[in-house]
Amino acid sequence: MARMLFTSRILSAVVLVGGSVGLAHGQEVEKVLSIQPSIAGVVVSTPTAAELVNCRAEKKEWAANSQGAKPTGVVVMDGNSRKLRQFIDTTGSGKF
Repeated sequence: MARMLFTSRILSAVVLVGGSVGLAHGQEVEKVLSIQPSIAGVVVSTPTAAELVNCRAEKKEWAANSQGAKPTGVVVMDGNSRKLRQFIDTTGSGKF
């Protein structure tokens, strides 16, 4: 449980990184993983070269929020289907 909360906090912080980064669906996993948190002290894991071959970037869409914007994003999963990075555009601006 504590690990899940910690992971959620890290992912929430990583989401904040993307502000002006316009990543398109289908970009290479390596490019997405190269983005580092702009918040000091946030630690993210990066897969080794051997693990990288099993990673995948998936385009995601969520239900419209209270302002009517439909959030979209990119989620990078490792070979064990664990979330490594998540970038969300909550406003529909095309930027994470």
